[in-house]
Amino acid sequence: MKNKLAAIAVAAAMLVGCSPDELEVSILTSDIQKAQSGSYGMASATATFDSGMNDVKEKFPQIRAKVMPYLGKSGQMILRSDKIVVKFDIPVVSGKFSGALETTPLAKLVLDGDKLKLESTSKLKALNSELSDIDFSLGADLKAKHLVFNISGDTPEPCKVKATAVFVDGEPKVTYAASVADGDSVDIEFRCEGESSIYSMLDPFIEIVK
Repeated sequence: MKNKLAAIAVAAAMLVGCSPDELEVSILTSDIQKAQSGSYGMASATATFDSGMNDVKEKFPQIRAKVMPYLGKSGQMILRSDKIVVKFDIPVVSGKFSGALETTPLAKLVLDGDKLKLESTSKLKALNSELSDIDFSLGADLKAKHLVFNISGDTPEPCKVKATAVFVDGEPKVTYAASVADGDSVDIEFRCEGESSIYSMLDPFIEIVK
């Protein structure tokens, strides 16, 4: 089976082996408001994964050289023991956004109506093609085993969020709702691994409640 290199862009990021073990996306409520107003915000993401490659240390310089140009100015990619850690920025836009981003990201957070979700771009496909030139087992994917949305309040008006079939503080929640006020922060975790998870088949999303 083809091993996957985890990227998440948006702005975004790549990894080797399987999907990222964890992808954490940090969003400010002001980023969401900017998307709602027709502009765009910028979230940050950190992807961590086990490479699954016996020769990852030898191939890492090649992989890093291919990946870094896709990550943007603030992008970072390091090898930590047997894990690859990628940090990058991701634009937060509405589904109707028609403006121009500073650079084309690998992925983006799209607010489509009241649903906030990750989407890949054609740039991710281009990176996937370059990585396969290094090793046929390398690929690019966004879906992590554990996808965590960290939402922090930095606006006067609280942002109401809702999610289904998630984990909060390690506890499973059939439905979870929170009002994120200025100075507050919530971590909403989607577990996408295994047939028992509905997110092994569906794309995770956060609902923004008006």
